[in-house]
Amino acid sequence: ELFKGAAIVLIGLAMRVATAYFATSGSALSFKERLFVAFAWIPKATVQAALCSIPLTMILKSNKPEMISWGNQIVFTSVLSVLISAPIGVLAIQGLATRLLTRGDHDKAISPRSIGSSRSP
Repeated sequence: ELFKGAAIVLIGLAMRVATAYFATSGSALSFKERLFVAFAWIPKATVQAALCSIPLTMILKSNKPEMISWGNQIVFTSVLSVLISAPIGVLAIQGLATRLLTRGDHDKAISPRSIGSSRSP
């Protein structure tokens, strides 16, 4: 169950990165900027975490015990998606920002300290 859930999450993340990259193909973004956007758009799984118990709750209320394992699998995969995608997303943003992005004047690379702050480095 762990392997299957992890495979589902990782395949989904790979598809999401590829889709995000190609979705920016008509934009004025450079190759590096498009690559950064693709990885920055990795979901952090906050929606999955918030909603994962709803299917199981509905199954329990429906009095269909044969479906409880499906509800548990949904909860398990949702929690697994949080544990996998959140660290990957954060590490990708922090690690790739300084390598792929530059300031508007293209002279100064973005420092890790300036990411998320409104002040210039």
